[in-house]
Amino acid sequence: MGNALPDRVDDAANEQIKILKRVAHLRQIDLFRDLSAHQLATIAVVAEELLLAPESVVFSDDVPCRGLHLIVAGEVAIEQDRPDSQAGAVQLTRYGPGQVFALGALFGVKVPGLKARTLCETEALVITKGEFYAIAREHPDIALRTCQVLSERLGGVIQELERKDG
Repeated sequence: MGNALPDRVDDAANEQIKILKRVAHLRQIDLFRDLSAHQLATIAVVAEELLLAPESVVFSDDVPCRGLHLIVAGEVAIEQDRPDSQAGAVQLTRYGPGQVFALGALFGVKVPGLKARTLCETEALVITKGEFYAIAREHPDIALRTCQVLSERLGGVIQELERKDG
């Protein structure tokens, strides 16, 4: 019983260290590059840490997307099942450290046959849709930055489609 206070102090200190590490990771992510330390800490508190083995399916038609994924280490492929492909799936893009994926899932976007798969051991932070919405209500600039990143990605997809058609 005499050791209960030091254990609680150690737990609190460990949690603060985890939050500081998450803030450091969030600073490296383009989506959050212009946020204040307070805003980053707000996000870090709700972000869940994930450690995924190689070839793990992060989301698919059968595995629901848990929210916005922020890659700390590793690499994730975004693929789409296509019956006309010999491999069965076509890799659309890859994301690595400092990048985010599943932004569309925050807004209910579902693409049939789309899946995310780790290419190697991957460490990520996940922010659920509900947590993201709560943060965006409190810090509207986060929502605006998200819209900006989504627009940039959409522009890139449109350019890629035009290039393939041309």
